[in-house]
Amino acid sequence: MTRTGIRYAPGAVRKAQTGAAVKKGGNTMINLIVTRHPALVDYLRENGLANSTTEVIAHATPEVVRGKNVCGVLPHSLSCLTKSFTEIPLFLPAELRGKELTLEQVRQYAQPAVTYQINRL
Repeated sequence: MTRTGIRYAPGAVRKAQTGAAVKKGGNTMINLIVTRHPALVDYLRENGLANSTTEVIAHATPEVVRGKNVCGVLPHSLSCLTKSFTEIPLFLPAELRGKELTLEQVRQYAQPAVTYQINRL
C-alpha cells in the first residue's frame, strides 16, 4: 500500500520519479502534452519539461499516445500505452476547480512533476 492508501497490483506501476528527475537532463522529456489549458503548457515549457516544438493536443487517442512521453490527464486505458506518463499535481482550492487558471495560479498550486511507467496487466 502506498502512503495515499491506494493498492497497486505487483508490476502495475514500474517506476515513478518526482521533481528534478523528470526535468531536462533527467530521463524524461515530454514529447506530447494532452490538455485544453494554455497555462499548463506555458508552465511545462517554463520548467524545462517541454519546449516550443512539443506537440499539444486537446484529446488523446491510443494511436497518438502509444510509445510517447506524455503529460496531461489520461484514463488508465491510455496511460498504459505511453512510454512514460507525467502529471503535474495541482492542489486547487474548491473555488478554482473547473475554472481556467492563469500561469500565476498554476505556478502557485502546482506540485513537483511525477512521471510513471505504467503496464497493463
